[in-house]
Amino acid sequence: MKIIQTVVLTVAMLMIPILTVAFAPTRAQAATCGGVQVSILQCDKDEAEAKKSKETKNVEETGIWKILILVLNIMTGMVALAAVGGIVYASILYATAEDKSAQVQKAKETMFGVVVGLVLFAGMYAILQFLIPGGIF
Repeated sequence: MKIIQTVVLTVAMLMIPILTVAFAPTRAQAATCGGVQVSILQCDKDEAEAKKSKETKNVEETGIWKILILVLNIMTGMVALAAVGGIVYASILYATAEDKSAQVQKAKETMFGVVVGLVLFAGMYAILQFLIPGGIF
């Protein structure tokens, strides 16, 4: 009975931030970027102004760059969510192991895998920040 209560409480605690983000009121801004209406991206310069000034666009001002940043932000959130899920799974395994050494070992391996994954992700993030002038974000 105690295990069921723990699992239900854990799932409820994980669902609160997800539901908060999912049902948060959003403001849709209809803007045009390259002649197309968009609601996520914003073009800093209007296309007509860019043609008049005949300036070359900086990479950070392009729509592709903004889409890549959006994808990286989503992937970072997914990595964080997967890490929290892995830690919760390993914790439940460890807490319910009682005297089963195989289950304790599996929980430790899962926790180790999550930590290694987070360290590798942090390393990838640091390398990208170093390689790309001005950083990713």
